[in-house]
Amino acid sequence: MRFSLSKLSFFNSLFTILVISIALSIMAGYEYNAFYEKKKESLKQEYIEKNKRLLQEEVAMEVKRVNNIISDFYFSVFSILDNRVHMIESLIYSQIKTHRYLKNKQLNKHIFDTINSLNYNNADNYDFIFNKHGEILFHSLEKRLEGLNILESSEFAPELKNSVKKVIKDGEASAGYVFVRNGVKRKIYTDMKKVNDFFIASCIYIDNLEEELQKNIFKSLEYSRLGVDRKGYFWVTNSENIMLFHPFQKELISKNLTELKTKRGVAIFKEVDKLLQDKDEAFLTYDWQVPDTDEYAEKIAYVKKIPKWDWVLGSGFYLKDLDEFLQNEEKKQKEFLDTLILKILLIVSVLFAIVLSISWYISQRFEEEEGRQKRHLKLLEQYKQILDLSAIVTKTDLSGRIQEVNSLFEQVSGYKKEEVIGKAHRIVRHPSTPKETFEDMWRVIQSGNVWRGVLKNLSKNKKRSYINKTIIFPIKDEFDTTIEYISTSIDITEIIEQRDTLQNLFLTDALTGLASRIKLLNEINKSQTSGFLALIDIARFTEVNDMFGN
Repeated sequence: MRFSLSKLSFFNSLFTILVISIALSIMAGYEYNAFYEKKKESLKQEYIEKNKRLLQEEVAMEVKRVNNIISDFYFSVFSILDNRVHMIESLIYSQIKTHRYLKNKQLNKHIFDTINSLNYNNADNYDFIFNKHGEILFHSLEKRLEGLNILESSEFAPELKNSVKKVIKDGEASAGYVFVRNGVKRKIYTDMKKVNDFFIASCIYIDNLEEELQKNIFKSLEYSRLGVDRKGYFWVTNSENIMLFHPFQKELISKNLTELKTKRGVAIFKEVDKLLQDKDEAFLTYDWQVPDTDEYAEKIAYVKKIPKWDWVLGSGFYLKDLDEFLQNEEKKQKEFLDTLILKILLIVSVLFAIVLSISWYISQRFEEEEGRQKRHLKLLEQYKQILDLSAIVTKTDLSGRIQEVNSLFEQVSGYKKEEVIGKAHRIVRHPSTPKETFEDMWRVIQSGNVWRGVLKNLSKNKKRSYINKTIIFPIKDEFDTTIEYISTSIDITEIIEQRDTLQNLFLTDALTGLASRIKLLNEINKSQTSGFLALIDIARFTEVNDMFGN
């Protein structure tokens, strides 16, 4: 049973849609597990990277905030000292101007008494005055130091001695240093300036102030939370691995944690020391107790130095939260995929209906087109039959080699089809045909035009020649490039022969067989040279004409 092209196209469309629908459904179901496993690993990495990035950003922001607080603190300390120095400077110049009549010793005593009368209720602030040799002339807090030479006495820290040398040389100096007295460490900031013949210094113990400021910072960190789920927290240690602050495990505060190990035997803070040995920040992974539980879980932490106070600020996130995140994501993914499969089936159903309608429409158009093509093919077959009966047809390639001939060619030329296929068309050419005719023919057809002309050909037995009125068509492809030639010819041999016979009769006298008067006139017209005409009168030629005809 044969099917038409339109029906085959329609059935092919239906089959394709069904196969695609089934394949999509199977593939969606089959790929789900593999897809999610890959997606789960990707989600895990994405979750970790996202939290690490967020952790790094928030710790960096907190470190920046603390650094700003520290900078503001020291700026305010130096501002206080600077203001204090300027106040004492103004006081000295005022006393010199007011009591210029006093001798130096009396004037100095008056100046020192005036400075001493200033309010020193805060034991963290004090002032002293020394001369260009480094000898202390006045000290507001410890009178016993008066008369001692700062540059020579062991009572004073090296940093203070260097600042004294600098102010004597340059007129201004400042310093921060740790001063130990009676086994107690005190952190001091000093601002110095030359005033007249004096060198004044204003000092402040900042360790108590720093401690108070640090407490305020720790208080602000107590309830600070960070991370995607805002469960992360900050802790602070120093370079000696002493825990300075922890919001949940208060028992660790002030303890040295260098030897503290996790459940897996990892010394966390030794690891931190290694990581921060040549850089300011680092990530590390370890097990740590989950706040408000007895559970230990894997944790990724990020630590960053705060060099101004020798701090290490850290925070982290627990990977146990990842499991909950993945469960939620799995649920979302399953819902998404279920919805996607439903949408695919819906879309396929709609496409099935649309393609079914289009396929039916196209099949109908194909069927109509097939009908038209059959009618055209039938007409072409009849045209070919008519052409084969009335004309000699040959087809050649671009070099003139015969590819096809019709039966009339065989009849007229005497060649069988098998004898001429692949041979050059000149196999039937008559030697008397001028070379110029073929040159013109090739010139015309190779330029893509139709050639019309008369060719004389020779039959296979070389005994019969025939004359064709020939038309050669260049056959072109879709790019307008000639791919072959088709020649149609009509045998006009009989017509040519009859024409020659009539012309001969017309130009020859039937009685004498000589050229007639018309022939004579034609020859005279053709002649390019002059000549002579002789007239001969034959006696009684009229009677001959009357009997035999003119």
